Amino acid sequence: MVIHAETRKRDLVDKLYNLGLSISYDRVMNISTAMGNSICEMFKDDDVVCPAKLRCDVFTTAAVDNIDHNPSSTSAKGSLHGTAISLFQHPSQDNYGTVRAMTSIIENVKRDTIKPLPERYSVVPPVVLPKEPTAIPSVDSLLFSECGFFSGAQQLEYRWLNHVRQEIEDDDTDNKNVTWSAFHANLSQTHAVEVPPLDISSVLPLFQEEAKSTAMIRHSMTIIKEQYLDTVDDQAENTISFEEWKERRGIESPLFHFWSLTLKLELIILIFVRSLREGNFNLYKDSLTMLIPWVFALDHPNYARWLPIHVRDMFALDTIAPSIATEFESGHFVVHKTHSTFSAIAIDHAHEQNNKLVKGEGGVIGLTENASQLLRWMVCVQKWHVQSMNSSYHKN
Repeated sequence: MVIHAETRKRDLVDKLYNLGLSISYDRVMNISTAMGNSICEMFKDDDVVCPAKLRCDVFTTAAVDNIDHNPSSTSAKGSLHGTAISLFQHPSQDNYGTVRAMTSIIENVKRDTIKPLPERYSVVPPVVLPKEPTAIPSVDSLLFSECGFFSGAQQLEYRWLNHVRQEIEDDDTDNKNVTWSAFHANLSQTHAVEVPPLDISSVLPLFQEEAKSTAMIRHSMTIIKEQYLDTVDDQAENTISFEEWKERRGIESPLFHFWSLTLKLELIILIFVRSLREGNFNLYKDSLTMLIPWVFALDHPNYARWLPIHVRDMFALDTIAPSIATEFESGHFVVHKTHSTFSAIAIDHAHEQNNKLVKGEGGVIGLTENASQLLRWMVCVQKWHVQSMNSSYHKN
């Protein structure tokens, strides 16, 4: 089953079968069909399309994005322009969740017969946009940050820069903590940061509709709502401060001012990445707040339009969704795929990795024109394929 899930090659399975090392290809198809039908029955009984590996009573996040595979043109055979939804569950040391009961597999059907998904999932209902302008709801809470967490984070970045300068002056090329990530990972190990349990990742069955359509966006939000299974250094004293010295030198030298601004932007970006690596939600909000003026100044209209709204929503969580705010502050706004320190990734990053598994070897490419085979892969074979790929990832 795992070999077929990884390669989807009949000849290889048949060769292994002839050598007595595997079951036959027909047997693989029968088992996968039976597994797919049992999972579809579970979807029907639970009244929700929810992957079997997900647990109850665990905080869950989701990502929706387009998934495209275009070998030559829009009409090319095997091309895919659809929508993928990834779900991520974030267990904690105190709550690993409740494993859901699995249904039994009954092998009494033909191999090509697999039950369809519920229509409430597979059919995207049409949507008509209102003509009236949308009213922005008022929020009675703090919608900006004084960036108290950012100041301390910035000082730590200057410690890293001083560390690099010292290593260069000492010509210590054997030091392994010169890079930015190694420096912070070493600090995390020094402070004995509690390593959270690995997060659970799963992909819902794909949609053929494009992710940018209003109907697909609305349907995606409806599907996601159904998935929540009851979840819920001291500086040396100087005559003037470092900041004052930078400001004075910037006035005296335009070149110094340029590189000072460049360093400031680079440090803000590094602090933003660090907030994701560490799962530090307060630092995440502060670093995004500091980035907002830059996206306006550097003429990024999409970020300038939506980043302030996102930051506003994040600061409003304490008022409109306190339980979600608590989970995010616990680090559950990122995905932990390994036990390594300083290695968490953003949810959209993890979603793109899921898309790579879907489009890679042993994935759905070549099956998109066959609805039955695509459904078989999404509800059954995907489990074996993703587990095998994740196992290889952790070994590496």
